[in-house]
Amino acid sequence: MKRFYILTIVFLLGTLNSCAQTFVPDDGFEQILIDLSQDSVPLDDFVPTANIMGVKNLSIQSLLGFDPDVNDFTGIEDFVALTNFRANFVTAPSINLSSNMALVSVNIVGRFLTDTNLKNGNNTFITNFNVLSANGSGLAPVRICVDDIAYANANLQNIYAVGNYFLQDCTAPVNSITGTTYFDADNNGCDPSGIVSTECHMVSIGSGAGNYMFTFILFKKITLPIL
Repeated sequence: MKRFYILTIVFLLGTLNSCAQTFVPDDGFEQILIDLSQDSVPLDDFVPTANIMGVKNLSIQSLLGFDPDVNDFTGIEDFVALTNFRANFVTAPSINLSSNMALVSVNIVGRFLTDTNLKNGNNTFITNFNVLSANGSGLAPVRICVDDIAYANANLQNIYAVGNYFLQDCTAPVNSITGTTYFDADNNGCDPSGIVSTECHMVSIGSGAGNYMFTFILFKKITLPIL
């Protein structure tokens, strides 16, 4: 009799798991999963969990309409076997990958991306890492939550991501510096010759013989963690 009860419980657990649904409120994200045969029409904000929990590769290319745009990645947490994640030119302001503990490769180009949560307990598994936020005027900084700041600085730096910074407390409040920002290019203090940053512009200074040529990015708004 005990053996019968155990088999019944195992069967019920398997049935419940196969019927589990993952909440995917973003129609673009759900449509992509439908196109990948991991869901079926109509769009109803839910995807069978069993269909996505074993997926290892997820690549989303929203540029030029190759894939629908994604503004909300809710549901990505149930891709528990995900090792390679790529999302290009999506409009999601934040992406939470803290439940995706098998990640090896992360490549994100967001149009309005400000936050990425990569604190999954296994950052040492990651061998390929690129996170950029490009908003049409240039590159913007992204706040990236990680397991260990020192490790991230040594191993997860992206030379193309200007202003990105790491933190370990994903809920830490931030200070915002707003207003007109000047760059004192000639090192003579604040004066009318200073370069004014409006939004986010690429600025080149010092061209010509005997001068150095370099490019940098100025931000009107700078967000820094409170230490």
